[in-house]
Amino acid sequence: MLFGAKIYCREMKINPLVATVGLLAVSFLGLSGCGDSSPKTSTMVLTQPAPTHHVEDFGHGVADVGDLNTFEAPISENGSEVGWLTGERVLTEAQSDVAWALEHRVPGADGAQIRNAAVWHQTMTFHFHERGTIEVEGDRFLLIDGAGSAIPAMANAAQQPLAIIGGTGDFVFARGQVVSQRNEDGTYTQTLTYRLS
Repeated sequence: MLFGAKIYCREMKINPLVATVGLLAVSFLGLSGCGDSSPKTSTMVLTQPAPTHHVEDFGHGVADVGDLNTFEAPISENGSEVGWLTGERVLTEAQSDVAWALEHRVPGADGAQIRNAAVWHQTMTFHFHERGTIEVEGDRFLLIDGAGSAIPAMANAAQQPLAIIGGTGDFVFARGQVVSQRNEDGTYTQTLTYRLS
């Protein structure tokens, strides 16, 4: 190929050395794009205070299928507020109808913690100031406490990952998972692991 290029260059009265160097440069640039182009995995650890809740039971009592819980809280990273979390949960399977062993679905939670758990379908949006959003969705086992509170809550130390299904702005095409940790003081730690692919 290089020999042919030199003959062609002589006919065109172009310095063969310059043409050869040019071909080598083009080949190098082409090969440099053949490396690993897999998307980078990023991890973001956020903290939030206990969220503000609103519960709607539509008049049929506490912890029945169809109950709606919405919530919101500011989110911080390394001690600085970076945005806002909003979310909602819909009760899709009452505790009395759960047909599989809860202890296998909720790692880290003992039987006493989860005896009042029901299945809630949860969506969350992490809104980041001037950066965009990360969208989260999935099912969780959540507790209705024995005091009769209608607000569903995670068991302490029960980490139930939810899927990151997309995003906007800096987080467009985000895919991964978020692990939510309810702390003893009622605050939460949200660990987001994702790729922008």
